[in-house]
Amino acid sequence: MYEQEVLLPRFEVEAFVKEYTGREIMVKKEGYDVIPEVLGYFEALVIPPALLARVEELSFDASAEIYFQVFPYWDGESDTFDIGSIADLDLLPNLKRMSCMPDEFVERYATALRQRAIELD
Repeated sequence: MYEQEVLLPRFEVEAFVKEYTGREIMVKKEGYDVIPEVLGYFEALVIPPALLARVEELSFDASAEIYFQVFPYWDGESDTFDIGSIADLDLLPNLKRMSCMPDEFVERYATALRQRAIELD
């Protein structure tokens, strides 16, 4: 969505809140936590299998733009966006590498990921 620009439309939190009619969302006030409606948008986002098949690497770098769309003033220090499961890996048939993963995740899933030939950086 942000780097390769293949998942469109590109989501921008400021545009979303202007168009959102369910309630007034004030990013400057609410952006110090996850904005539920923004999270809901991404939870409901359907990514076509053809795009999922193009994913070869997942990076959970705290500087990724997506985090600041959901939690605009996130400091990158909390575990808010830590991945807690590998249950959906089958959706990414060509995944080869995962980087910037939390230590706890690596400890828990390293063996299973290596069995799937997924490299951890």
